[in-house]
Amino acid sequence: MPINMKIHEILTKAASEPFRIFFLFGTAMAWIAVFFWPAKFFEIAFINTSTKVHVYLQIYGFLFAFILGFLTTAIPRFTQTNTLSITELFLLVILYVSLVTSLFCHSFLFAHLFFVLNLLLLICILVPRVFKRKRNPPPTFIFLPFGFLLGLSGSCIQLC
Repeated sequence: MPINMKIHEILTKAASEPFRIFFLFGTAMAWIAVFFWPAKFFEIAFINTSTKVHVYLQIYGFLFAFILGFLTTAIPRFTQTNTLSITELFLLVILYVSLVTSLFCHSFLFAHLFFVLNLLLLICILVPRVFKRKRNPPPTFIFLPFGFLLGLSGSCIQLC
């Protein structure tokens, strides 16, 4: 099997189960965010780092990665629609990595901007699948639009 076909197969598998990538990112960010306080206390690292980094790593780095992984895996399965394309997964990962990178660079304005862009992209990816559904998602998913609205409004307020 040529290497290009093998890479395409791996990427297709990753796009069909995006939780594998995003849960890995989220776990890594959780460990870094938790390590923040002992490292700062014992002056190992993060000495001149704002405590905002810890806060946003927990919210944007850890929690949002798990939200991305869960929703991009669950919605297609629950609705019996197409899994993510390689392009959709790539765009989500690029925006997520840009978000986390901006946090480490103390560029919180860009972090909020990348979060908004990531959330808008997520909405653009999931809404068509919901409209093309062959099966309804669980009834509790009715609250997702409110969560998206709150996430967008909160970050937009932070951008101002």
